[in-house]
Amino acid sequence: MILEQAQLEQIETHIAEILPELIRRNPKIARTIEGILAELFPRRDEFARLLDELTAHRVETAENFVHVRSEIHDVQDDLTIHRTESAQRFDKIESELGDFRTETRERFGQVDRRFEQVDQRFEQVDQRFEQVDRRFEQVDQRFDRVDQRFDQVEGRLGRVEGDLRIVKRDVAQLKHGQEMILKQLSGQEAWLRLTVGTLRDEKGRTLEDMFAAGLRHGLQDPTITAESIRLRQPLIDSEGVVFTRRFETEVDLIVQNGKLIVFEIKATGKISEVDLFALKVDLMKAQNPDKEVSGVFICLGASAAIQERCSERGLLWVG
Repeated sequence: MILEQAQLEQIETHIAEILPELIRRNPKIARTIEGILAELFPRRDEFARLLDELTAHRVETAENFVHVRSEIHDVQDDLTIHRTESAQRFDKIESELGDFRTETRERFGQVDRRFEQVDQRFEQVDQRFEQVDRRFEQVDQRFDRVDQRFDQVEGRLGRVEGDLRIVKRDVAQLKHGQEMILKQLSGQEAWLRLTVGTLRDEKGRTLEDMFAAGLRHGLQDPTITAESIRLRQPLIDSEGVVFTRRFETEVDLIVQNGKLIVFEIKATGKISEVDLFALKVDLMKAQNPDKEVSGVFICLGASAAIQERCSERGLLWVG
């Protein structure tokens, strides 16, 4: 049976009028209504508990805001300290750059003086060539006198032949001396170009030949040949023995009878470059335990500190 809207409204009005009396007469009805209301609305004690939890949450939130403000102040203080330290570091870097500029000027001055010395040596060589030319003029004069003696005294042919043998020996000695001087000059020129870093401009086989000539002169080792030079050889630390794993670099080598000479050439050396080169030599030793490995650091006009560091790291310095 479906009630109409008007009938429902009459029933609701009637229930509202008699409900208070029913509750007073029958407490069970009151408990039933209370249970229904409890499912729809919180009880007073639950409402009070919710208020307490809300109050505690507000207090905790306020404390967290205070803690956050404190941390923000700490971060601001750290930023101020960091800015101060950064400013000090920049001042230190500027000071070190000034020292580096001064040191660089001094080193260029040393290089200029070395070039002046080389110019003086070339002047001495020119003088020696002039002496050789005079010796040749003297030989020519002696040949002229020999011709005259052939014309004047045919009977003294035996003595003239002896003189000719002497002259030929002198000429051979002069030629040999000239060749030795030219070889020495070639070695000095190659060594000079090697130490100032211009040899790498050469191409092809000429590069190895010039390196060999320069190293023979600088290292005082006549056994060094172009075939023993190995330039720009790759060096990879696959296992991280000395550097980080798979670190890649290059080295220049002299390979002689089971010996490896690792060499590096710097126009102006630094302590850090010596240390890096020493690590390369250590890696070559680790990768070639069956060979004798040594390192030569070539630096024109190296400072006392560079020479001392080479000695500390077991390297030969040549300048």
